[in-house]
Amino acid sequence: MREFAARRKPGFILNLLDGRIAKQDPDAAGYLLAKQSLAEATRLGALAWAPLGIRVNGLAPGLVRPADDVPMARMNRLVAQLPLKRRTSEQELADAAIFLAMSPGITGEVLYVDAGMHLSPPQWKEAKGEGSRGNA
Repeated sequence: MREFAARRKPGFILNLLDGRIAKQDPDAAGYLLAKQSLAEATRLGALAWAPLGIRVNGLAPGLVRPADDVPMARMNRLVAQLPLKRRTSEQELADAAIFLAMSPGITGEVLYVDAGMHLSPPQWKEAKGEGSRGNA
């Protein structure tokens, strides 16, 4: 982000986050801490670079596709816990990114496109022993 801002030309930065940044999950602590830090950098960058005409936003997807090592049955169990009980499509993420890019009055925001995952209970994951490591 800093290199982009150094050009001192108006523009748009979109940081890819994760819908789980709204939760606490010790099994993914390092990953989530990094993504939570990027969310904070999104807000700080938006404030710092707004005078240069640079907008900074974040996109926080939920469950889209299972990782190669995640069985579809596990993905379906996780999806069943979501408020909207559905996965997020790639097209929805693309549409959200375009919306943010084409909205000159929006900066410093994190848009959750996660079927409500960020609204579900803090310990959202499978039963003890199955964990929530990885992208599923």
